[in-house]
Amino acid sequence: MLIAFLIVYILGPDDLGTNIVFLPGSACILVVVKSSHFQENLMLKEQIEALIKEKNSFKNAFRIQHERFADYEVKNQELQHLKQLVSQYQEQIRTLEV
Repeated sequence: MLIAFLIVYILGPDDLGTNIVFLPGSACILVVVKSSHFQENLMLKEQIEALIKEKNSFKNAFRIQHERFADYEVKNQELQHLKQLVSQYQEQIRTLEV
């Protein structure tokens, strides 16, 4: 029963399967197999967390870029309107000079 306690302690109670045979020879193999799965699972969780952070960074960058583009469009429309006003005023000045 000491081996069973060590397996639970090393792996944690949630990592143990339901059909475990606590034999001295197989307990070590079980620890290695479960431990490697646990390490792989932990590594994959860390990679997923990193990907989620990267995705959020891209979403934020996309949002900022979209806002900048919208601002650019508004300012560009204002510029076109002001250019049109300048043309009109220049034409009025020419007609007043004559």
